[in-house]
Amino acid sequence: MEAEIIATGSELLAGAVADTNSSFLARRLRSLGWKVQRIQLVSDTESAIVEALLEATGRCKLVVMTGGLGPTRDDRTREAVARAAGVKLVLDQAQLTRLESFFRHRNRPFPSTNHKQAFRPATATLIPNPRGTAPGFVMPMQRCSLMVFPGVPHELRHMVESFEPFPRLRTQPQLDIDIVGVAEASVDERVAALTLPPSVIVGTQAGGHRIRLRLEGRTDAEMLLAHQTIWQEFGAHYLGAEGKSLEQVVIESAQQSATLLACAESCTGGMIGAKLTDVPGSSAVFRGGVIAYHNDIKCNALGVEANTLERVGAVSAEVAEQMARGVRARLGAGLGIAVTGIAGPGGGTVEKPVGLVYLALARADGCSVIERRFVGERDKVRRAACNTGLDMLRRAILGLPELAST
Repeated sequence: MEAEIIATGSELLAGAVADTNSSFLARRLRSLGWKVQRIQLVSDTESAIVEALLEATGRCKLVVMTGGLGPTRDDRTREAVARAAGVKLVLDQAQLTRLESFFRHRNRPFPSTNHKQAFRPATATLIPNPRGTAPGFVMPMQRCSLMVFPGVPHELRHMVESFEPFPRLRTQPQLDIDIVGVAEASVDERVAALTLPPSVIVGTQAGGHRIRLRLEGRTDAEMLLAHQTIWQEFGAHYLGAEGKSLEQVVIESAQQSATLLACAESCTGGMIGAKLTDVPGSSAVFRGGVIAYHNDIKCNALGVEANTLERVGAVSAEVAEQMARGVRARLGAGLGIAVTGIAGPGGGTVEKPVGLVYLALARADGCSVIERRFVGERDKVRRAACNTGLDMLRRAILGLPELAST
């Protein structure tokens, strides 16, 4: 069963606002068995919306549209839908009463511009919007069902999650598997070389440090076999099949093993600590961190030796190791992760170019250090260093092989 998504808004086409609604809807529809064939971005003009609607509703079973239900003059979705369907807009008295109550309870006058939000196409049924003034609606059009939602992301999500308006279809078994620390092209090549059940289809999606493999198959038994084959192929690079982030796996694994964590960060400026503390319950295992950007802080807060800094510089394996050992000892942690590097855009040399990063992990029985040369702009280098540090923690907590030193 095929579906399409249409997002209206000139601000989307201009790139001023990211279209997060379409990705949310696509995931939701996929989980219910729908196959999303197209996602369109359409301007606020009525003619453009009508054209997109007539094309989409003529070729699939479900069309979901977002945006253009507000009170302003450029919100033209209601008018466009009515025109495309060949019906009139009619006043919905229950919605008008709700709007009047909405503003009265907030001690605000009912603006005349909001009056248009009480109208709907004659053949439409309203979908309640508890968090805003613009209801959605559902109606038949050509060979499909059309569902229209407001474009405000938190309103749309609440409506979908509260009322579950989309029909659930019979679905084939589906599974998402996350791989970390391997380039997308390499993941794709390795998966293509595997012997998987012929009915299992695998797609890849890159997302920062994580590559997501999306599996669809005919039976649960075939999916289980494919899952096990992929798990064995990627070993320590296998993050999981539950959709958890790298930091979630780190914190949950640390909780299960009662491992206390601490971090010392230079070029990442607290990113590792921020990621870890994003996870609820992290306070049970995360002791804290030190952002040692200046050399004085490295010495005074972490115990890095001044002569080491003078001899090899702040961006070095020796300094990374002393930072990791220092933060572990001073914060009373079982594992101490440290990172120091040159994120750019300036500060690099021939010997130490932009992107050079050293990461160290201190344990009770020693300390391991790895060198990485990340490519990209400053933010990309910092995010890559952060994710690599989290991966080092994950491997250490789970007893997996350490990352290679280079």
